[in-house]
Amino acid sequence: MHWLQIQTLDDAKFQRYTGVKKPTFSKMVEVIKNYELEHKNKFSKPFKYSAEDRLLIMLDYYREYPTFFHLGIKYKIHESTAYRIVTKIEEILIQSGKFSLPKKREIQDNTEIQVVVIDASEQEIERPKKNKN
Repeated sequence: MHWLQIQTLDDAKFQRYTGVKKPTFSKMVEVIKNYELEHKNKFSKPFKYSAEDRLLIMLDYYREYPTFFHLGIKYKIHESTAYRIVTKIEEILIQSGKFSLPKKREIQDNTEIQVVVIDASEQEIERPKKNKN
C-alpha cells in the first residue's frame, strides 16, 4: 500500500497498518521534508517516491522486518534502494532528536557476562553400508 491508499483509513486502521498514529506520522513527514529542504543541494536527482511513501517503506520494515528484497518487490524498487531509503529515513528521524527508533541491543558497560555455554556436540548417525543389498 502506498500513501494515497492508506491516508483515507480511519485512525485505528492507520495505526494498525503503520504502527504509529496519524499525528506522529505527520510529524515524521514534516521532519523529513524540513531536512530535505535544508539539504537540497545534497540530493542529485529528485526522489521517485514522496516523503510519505519513503516513510511508509521504513515503517513497513520496522513493522514486519521483511527482507529488503521483499520490500523492493512490494514497492517496485531495487532491494539496494529499499535499504538506502530505510537507513536514510531512520538517520534523519534519529538526528532530529524528536523520535527514538529501535536500536541494536548493546551490552551495557557495567554488565559483565559471567558464563557463555555453547552446545557443539556431535552425534554419530548410523548409515547403511554401500555394498549391502
